[in-house]
Amino acid sequence: MPELQNVAIMPGENVRFAAEFHPHLILKHLSHAVVVTDRRAVVRSPHTIFGIIPHGYVEQTAPLSAISEFNSGKVLSGSKLSSGALYVLLAFGSLYAAVAMTPIAVLLFIPFSAIAAYKFFTANNIGFVFRNHGAGQIVASAGTSEGQLVEDGKRIITELLYGGGTGSVPQPAAARAVAYGSPYS
Repeated sequence: MPELQNVAIMPGENVRFAAEFHPHLILKHLSHAVVVTDRRAVVRSPHTIFGIIPHGYVEQTAPLSAISEFNSGKVLSGSKLSSGALYVLLAFGSLYAAVAMTPIAVLLFIPFSAIAAYKFFTANNIGFVFRNHGAGQIVASAGTSEGQLVEDGKRIITELLYGGGTGSVPQPAAARAVAYGSPYS
């Protein structure tokens, strides 16, 4: 859980919500950290080589006064669905090519099918989107199994942004944040 521990908190800031999410089905070492203080929202995501090898990070920050819209929920990725369908077509095309040309093309069926299955299984996405006044956005993705933590974060962040600014952390949410390894709770 290194990403959450590496988010620097400025003097005088009070952490209202902190969680570490694992949006990838298989690549659990690529975690995303979300820290919301009484002044700003920070999302720290890993930067990768070829999508699997960690190589640095990207830390995006927005002051709460500049956030114009906050969204959270579950989204189905159209690009992953379409690329999964393309890999299904390639897999069955390799079977057809094996009949017409060479049996070695059958070996392409297995990796194409595996990639298609991975794309379909990872098409569901859950998380947060912070939009600021300058039309920029900060996205924090979470795994589908972390839905309750996302809901707790949504409640806390919505209260902080739109409900008078107290952003008090409900006790069960604080306990879950600690269970997920939050060093700030």
